[in-house]
Amino acid sequence: MRRFTPSSARWIWTISSFSIVLVACSGVIEKSGSDGSGHRATGAGGAWNPDASVGGGGASAGASRGDSGPDRPEGSIGDGAATSDERPGFNGTFHHPGALLNADQIALLKTKIGQGAEPWASALRATKASSFASLGYTAHPYANVICGSGSASPDGSCDAEKSDSAAAYTDALVWALSGDAARAQKAITIMNAWSAVLKRHSDSNTRLQCGWVGTLFARAAEIIRHTGAGWSVADVDRFAAMLRNAYLPNLIDGAVEPNGNWELSTADALIQIAVFLDDRPSFEQALFLWRRRVPAYIYLKSDGPRPITIPGQSATWYGPQAWVDGFAQETCRDLTHTQWAFGAMINAAETALIQGVDLYAEESRRVLAGLELHAGFLIGLPLPAGICGAVRSKALQPMWEIAYNHYASRLGMSLPNMKQLIQKPGFRPTDVDHHLAWETLTHAEIGKVGVSSL
Repeated sequence: MRRFTPSSARWIWTISSFSIVLVACSGVIEKSGSDGSGHRATGAGGAWNPDASVGGGGASAGASRGDSGPDRPEGSIGDGAATSDERPGFNGTFHHPGALLNADQIALLKTKIGQGAEPWASALRATKASSFASLGYTAHPYANVICGSGSASPDGSCDAEKSDSAAAYTDALVWALSGDAARAQKAITIMNAWSAVLKRHSDSNTRLQCGWVGTLFARAAEIIRHTGAGWSVADVDRFAAMLRNAYLPNLIDGAVEPNGNWELSTADALIQIAVFLDDRPSFEQALFLWRRRVPAYIYLKSDGPRPITIPGQSATWYGPQAWVDGFAQETCRDLTHTQWAFGAMINAAETALIQGVDLYAEESRRVLAGLELHAGFLIGLPLPAGICGAVRSKALQPMWEIAYNHYASRLGMSLPNMKQLIQKPGFRPTDVDHHLAWETLTHAEIGKVGVSSL
């Protein structure tokens, strides 16, 4: 198999409002993919992935192609798990802190804030002014968190857990970036309260709830544990046991149904928890879930006339009349759920990168097509003809900073729709919505610091 290297190929990204085209200036190399189909190999994201089929946007392991033509055999590609020959592997060494933020990034942010630099100084002030950062905040733990459809909860446990996990993460950030020991203690108090009580989750939204909350609790715990905050070994161990017993069983198998934002949220929480627990099998399972779901969530024309599917999946795409690059499984449902899915997808990719696995590059063409298309919707660009009739719920979610930092600040890509979206009045500094929290503070324009492998 012939391989391109950065020295033998140059990639041009052409990004329009609704499509992203990758062109190899020095030619196209044929390769035999894992399915033996002989697809043309193209690069993605400026980082050539020699084993990715269809330009870094083809079907991952465990996914099926959308048609059955001679060049796209119908059926499952791979055996349900990515092999070392298909995808870069995890070397087994965890870096701490390393759940969405690492030590170098924290150090940079502290320096910027100490200098009064923007947008970080204003973002920290907004974070500290939040009710989640109040030193008078009181945790309300439950032994059984009951979350039904639409997060309905007869006893309030569902909302209490979401709020308390956001408060723990908020306090952990304020501690790490300002040195306020009272905030560290507040985060510890909240996490200890839950680890002393929580035993299980129940009802129909259990997996989604564990995704939304698990990612925040794990990120908070990772910061507090590895920044000298004074969390006792016994308390750390009890919190780890809570994550292992009350969250992991609800995350480990992913969520084939009902909508893709569920599985991407489980992958997000699973990878953050795996880092905190130094749990390699769970980390690798999170990679598998991400690689399985992303190609089945964001459509590219190279997938064929219909989207890639996951075996056993019957999720609707909500009746689109046209298929365009970057269209997502929930686009015609509403943009809120789609942004939640994108945010979880990016959170997981960011943590994977910190730990040495570049998921961003593996699906760069697909992810960028999805981000730019939906950023276009959110800034008011006209819809492609016939796509949905009308896109519902154009409320802007606080999830764009991490993705923009990676592709624009780190890799130097021109992303006009995302840039205009982030520059919209009132977008910065971002706040909290479910699993999305304080991204301007943590990732706005921080560049490559902490990820020297790029």
